[in-house]
Amino acid sequence: MNDAGMPYGGARHNRVARAVGLAVTILTAVVCVFGWWLVHIPPRRSAFFPFPPERECAIAITDDTDFFQFTTTGPVYALLDSLGIRVTKTVWAFDPKGGDPASSGLSLENRRYRDWVIREAARGHEIVLHSPSSLDDDRSAILEAHALVSELTGGPLRVESFHSDNREAFYWGSYRVPNPLLSWLYRVANRGDTFLGHVEGSPYYWVDVSRRLVRYVRTYTTNDINTLALNPSMPYEDPGTPMAPLWFASSNGRYGSQFATLLRLENVERLKSERGVSIVYTHFASGFAARSGFRRSFVRRDIRRLLVRYAADPAIEFVPAGEVLDRLRTIQLVQDFVAATAVVDSARPMSLELPAELLPAVDGVSVDPAALPGPYGRGFADGVRVPLREWLAAVGVELRPSSAGVFENARVIGWRERWRLVLRWLATQLTSPT
Repeated sequence: MNDAGMPYGGARHNRVARAVGLAVTILTAVVCVFGWWLVHIPPRRSAFFPFPPERECAIAITDDTDFFQFTTTGPVYALLDSLGIRVTKTVWAFDPKGGDPASSGLSLENRRYRDWVIREAARGHEIVLHSPSSLDDDRSAILEAHALVSELTGGPLRVESFHSDNREAFYWGSYRVPNPLLSWLYRVANRGDTFLGHVEGSPYYWVDVSRRLVRYVRTYTTNDINTLALNPSMPYEDPGTPMAPLWFASSNGRYGSQFATLLRLENVERLKSERGVSIVYTHFASGFAARSGFRRSFVRRDIRRLLVRYAADPAIEFVPAGEVLDRLRTIQLVQDFVAATAVVDSARPMSLELPAELLPAVDGVSVDPAALPGPYGRGFADGVRVPLREWLAAVGVELRPSSAGVFENARVIGWRERWRLVLRWLATQLTSPT
């Protein structure tokens, strides 16, 4: 017995129990801190912005074509056109084989719809694919669909968004989860998945030609409005998805109610204060339009009020997703140039080469020169942004077209950012699968 009348073995047991309890507490705290650090969005620090100097943020709305009908979606585009808001409109090239386009949504095989899409493209909307159709499509159908839409739009597509369950999607479903256990749990929760666009020998294989057909493909979704803060390396390359185009994240505005919640006033004010970019993914055919007593469709009043207000706000730029992604890719190449030449004698003439297809994006980028190192920031007022082209001329850098493609020297996503995307996307799936 010890002085307290307790058996010596009991005292040792208590000491071990206290030590184990302390170790569990410390381990739990470490795990919580690590988890917070992993999902926390650090502030974005950049001298370059993918919108002009007079703007404070960019909103890029992408409309998923699921369930498109003129009665539900037409009024939304009529409103957008009246406000001068340009968006990215996904389309299906073909009716589903064995499916019903009246229930899944119209495709370009419908002449009235095709003519309408052409008119909307002429108004400045970006037309891209949402997979060739609403059901599985093999390699030949994929190539045909891209050729059809490229002919309609006048060039290769910048963006593609896969339809949810189409087997031709590459690196999709559980392949988006980098941990084997989480990947298995995801397959179990979704009753398996069989996405074969990256599986050589499959009739759905096409990742080997994907970079020739499209630049950017949508992947993870978040409930946060500032997509760029969550995914600062977008458009990015993933070492685990060889041959794939560049990936980008999106913000969840899935249906009308989620859209209104995402774009509520306090969120957009924060987006402006953070000088951020929101790539909003939504379905205009679902929950945006209502019917009057005369069965005439109109846009929900709360959504109409938001869009009218934001369209009149000079700090907000509405721009299609492909355009803002081109600007972000341009910024990445300019940042690489600055990093490589900041210590070079500025008196020596220098040139910045950009892929020819990115040159139009230069005019949509602004820069805060005072935030740049070496000779690139001298002589500029602190915090005053100027157009990128104007800054290049002022520092004596000549802009030249390059034969290099968009994918050369692409940004590679880091493991922390990747896991942040994955965990926030998985959280999104619990409430609103995307």
